[in-house]
Amino acid sequence: MSRAIISKTFRDTRFVLLLAAIAVVLFEMLYIIAIHYFVRDVNAYVRALPSIGRQFVQRIAGTDAIEQLTLSGMMSIGYAHPFVFVVLWTFSIAYATRVIAGEVDRGTADLLLALPVRRAAVFVSLTLVWLACGVLLTAAPWLGTWLGQTLFNKGPFDLPRLAMVSANLFALYLAIGSGALMVSAMLSRRDQAVFIVASVLLVSYALNFLSEFWEPAKRVAFLGILEYYRPVPIMNTGQWSARDMCVLLSCAAVFWSIGLATFARRDIRTG
Repeated sequence: MSRAIISKTFRDTRFVLLLAAIAVVLFEMLYIIAIHYFVRDVNAYVRALPSIGRQFVQRIAGTDAIEQLTLSGMMSIGYAHPFVFVVLWTFSIAYATRVIAGEVDRGTADLLLALPVRRAAVFVSLTLVWLACGVLLTAAPWLGTWLGQTLFNKGPFDLPRLAMVSANLFALYLAIGSGALMVSAMLSRRDQAVFIVASVLLVSYALNFLSEFWEPAKRVAFLGILEYYRPVPIMNTGQWSARDMCVLLSCAAVFWSIGLATFARRDIRTG
């Protein structure tokens, strides 16, 4: 671990991190207003949806029992909104590819690697900053909910259970970000790394959506990373989904370990 690298990386990242966190907080606050304005009776609203609309909400919610959605359950769907995913994914991809593959691509990796620090320490230092950013970003939805409930006098929401959803979102962030770090550590071109990670995420999102309508997609849905992030069941039961958390954390550990081993041993040419 290198304090110098941590400090420099955080300085380079803090502005984008702050913008991303504020965007998520504001979105959740606006989402609170939206669900109170449009959904006076949550269950009646869901039952009134056409079939395809019900299936769409069902896939986002991650549960079959959408008729049993509470107000807090509807709020948790905001934690799986495409806007939240786009912010988190964009940040993770931009960070992972900028600090590893980006340095090689720009020809500046020699300056970074010339420091009297082992490559493993460089990778760990970059990971620590990324983890700290992830804590803030995945806590932002909960913070937005708390602020919205307090400032707009909306709710009440089950904040302890929503905190559990945020923890599941953090596990998803770990899996995706670790995969981005792994791919970035393997490549010397940032554009290639961005393309590969973004493509995998888009395929995973499409698979998660299509699995509700298309039987072949349903059979392979377990391959998509979003299959293991289901906020509404957590809200309904108040219990952790051990299977989902184990899969996400295991993927994160495997991806990160491969990325560390690759970065520490590969031949990096900046000329």
